[in-house]
Amino acid sequence: MRGFGGIAAIIGLSGFLAATAVAQTTGKNPSHADILRGFDIAALYADKSQGTTGYGSGATMTGIVAKWTRPVVYRVDGMTYDKARIAETIASLKRVAAIAGVSVSEGTEATANFILVFRNTDNLRSSNGGKAGCLTSWNSHQWTGAFNRAELHINLGTRSDLTQCINHEMLHAFGLRGHPHKLHSVMSYYTVRIVFDMTEADTVMLQTLYDERMKPGLSRLAAMVLADGIIEEKRRALNPAAPPKTDSTALFHDVIADLEVAAKAGSARALLSLAEAYRFGLSLPKDEARMQALIAQAAQLPDAAQRFDVAYALNNGYFVPQDAAHAASIYRRNADVGHLTSQNNLALLLRDGKGVPQDMTEALMWFTIAAGKYDLAERNRQSLLPKLTPDIQAAAQQRAAAWRPAAESVR
Repeated sequence: MRGFGGIAAIIGLSGFLAATAVAQTTGKNPSHADILRGFDIAALYADKSQGTTGYGSGATMTGIVAKWTRPVVYRVDGMTYDKARIAETIASLKRVAAIAGVSVSEGTEATANFILVFRNTDNLRSSNGGKAGCLTSWNSHQWTGAFNRAELHINLGTRSDLTQCINHEMLHAFGLRGHPHKLHSVMSYYTVRIVFDMTEADTVMLQTLYDERMKPGLSRLAAMVLADGIIEEKRRALNPAAPPKTDSTALFHDVIADLEVAAKAGSARALLSLAEAYRFGLSLPKDEARMQALIAQAAQLPDAAQRFDVAYALNNGYFVPQDAAHAASIYRRNADVGHLTSQNNLALLLRDGKGVPQDMTEALMWFTIAAGKYDLAERNRQSLLPKLTPDIQAAAQQRAAAWRPAAESVR
């Protein structure tokens, strides 16, 4: 991991209080259910529709908690003539980071992980092809949910209001990735066009996302069950006159229904999320037999990429109990039909004797087979070679040369 440079500048309590004070004055006294549904869409990316429906019609129904787990180190890039807008954007960054409890410092091209790009162009386009005021991109680990980089592009040539645009995209860059259109929020559009700054709901959602109990990588249902309590704490602290808490059972049933639809469509993560629900009793009764049945169903999916997700989860203990032997068997099935990442991961298990007996010859064979098309496998192969005798190297090379992908079969 590359180290961060620059001088650390942790935003203190005064910045936090200023941020929450602004949020309080712009709120519309949202209910607990309003914010919880908004959190599902914004933080867990549960709604894929970019229309006006606001809830439940999206395609990303198996999202995880994703957020910054390291200090944010920013730098300014591009057009630098509009000093006022640059200062406004940096202030927005520091305010949001203060609420999230994430430290912020200015870095260099070599050290920065949060890039503020200022442009004056007609070429910055939104997903629907229209000219965009701002756009955000982010990179996070697909399993751990840890953010490692973000870029916020601001079009200084736009005619739209850049204050709303900056605040909206800054929350995207901190993990509120979706658009809860029915919520009074700077994240909303289509139905609400007059919210220029963070609202009470935005502050509560961000505080909930960055609560230490909300671990990155949590599945959608597990996060929602946890958020139910955290949101009540945060909104009550922010607004003691908030409406009474409502029963969240119906919303949890909505989430389970979404997962069941995705599971029927062949989503490994949906099946694993349902298995997790039965494992821990997340709005479903604890049922180990049902959990195991769902894991088995996921392991037999016809798509090798979906099976890979199952093997990865089993090997690392995500959502379901860790089971390296089961993971190895799935990786082997995938490896036999030519799935490169599975070939590399099976070789790692063989090299380390995890879930399978240690076998350096077979490990090198799989590294070699994958190496031609997968750089990580080549690096692993090169790392292993000096540890092996010439006889083992020759045997592995011979096996790799003779290998041919098997036809996929139903198992």
